[in-house]
Parts: sequence; structure tokens; C-alpha cells
Amino acid sequence: VLGETLTLLRILGIALILLGPSLTLREGNAGGKSKKAADSKDKVGAFRPRYAEGYTFALLSATGYGLSPIFVRLGLEGRSLGSSIAGGLIAYLAATALMSLVLLWPGNLREARAVNVESAKWFTLSGLTVCISQMFFYMALTLAPVTVVSPINRLTIVFRLYFSRLLNPHHEVFGGRVVLGTIISLAGALVISLRADMVAPLLPEAMAPLLQWHWP
Repeated sequence: VLGETLTLLRILGIALILLGPSLTLREGNAGGKSKKAADSKDKVGAFRPRYAEGYTFALLSATGYGLSPIFVRLGLEGRSLGSSIAGGLIAYLAATALMSLVLLWPGNLREARAVNVESAKWFTLSGLTVCISQMFFYMALTLAPVTVVSPINRLTIVFRLYFSRLLNPHHEVFGGRVVLGTIISLAGALVISLRADMVAPLLPEAMAPLLQWHWP
């Protein structure tokens, strides 16, 4: 849609990004669970992930996040920063209209109003921080290509990992696999942003044709 091409470096980056999350399963799943892990899981109120549903919704979310920067870039290419703010406003108004329709479904509005004050506080903070981040994201897409902005935006996985550790230590999955998966996924995001001429001097001359390959 944007006239961009798929190169060997970008294929490698995509593969690393997809591999990273697959490694972030609970370490105990790879073999026998330790007594400490078992005791922790048996605690009252312990979080028990539902991986099938979690992965399904995450993939749907990833599809939406993957498409939206392309549409935003199409709308904002060559325009001013002020236009990016206006574009963000239009996107938020569209989302508000859609969610308003969802709330019309019987029971949905009642459930939304039943959220307690503590939960509402965190949802509100989440909404504000997402709004601010989206504003900067739209501004970045006005100034730079999607293939540059989106990989940089993948740095969110680093912040998410450590802020989760700080704010939500009892309801998240942590350990060596999580850190390793984060590093691999981040490496993939960085590889995508590299150009062939940046990497060529570091590799044998025989690999130059591979670096120049692209599709279409």
C-alpha cells in the first residue's frame, strides 16, 4: 500500500519479533514445576493465565495495531504536526462512536457502571497515557516512514516488562524466558530498521547479493 519492499533484514526482524513472545511462557511449563512455583500457584487469588484466549486476543490486537499505522501514514504523509493532532482526534472520535454502540448492547452499560473506584482509577490512567502516547505516535508518522517509526515503537515491550514488574508483580509472568523473549523481540524490531548499506561492511562480501534482495 505504501510502496515499501520486503528485504532479508526485514524478514529476519519479523521472525525475531514473532519468536520473542513465544519464549515468554511460564518457565515451569518447559519441565517439572518447582515446589516453590506450585506453592505460589496454590495461593488464594493467584493469577492463572488462559493462554489460548490470551494469544487469540493478542493476535487480533496485533492485527489492528499492524494495520493502523499504514492507514495513519496514508492520511498524514506530507502534512503538518497540527494535522497529526487533528487526525488523532478523528480516530478517537471514531473509536468513541464505535464503543458507544457496544454499550447499547443489553447489560454492557450496566457492567461498565459497576466497575469499582479502584479499577476505574487504573482504567482512567491507562486511557490518559495511551492518549498521550498515540498523540506522539501520530506526530512521528507525519515525519518518518512506518518502517522506522513502528520498530522504534516496539521499545514499549521493554517499558511494559519493567513497569509490570514494578506495578503488578503478583499478576504477571516473569523470569528468564520473559527477559530473553523481550530481548529477542526488541532485537527484531531494531533489525527491521537497518538498511543493507549499514550492515554490508560488517558481513562477508559474498552476502552482499542477499542483502540487496527485495520483494516485490
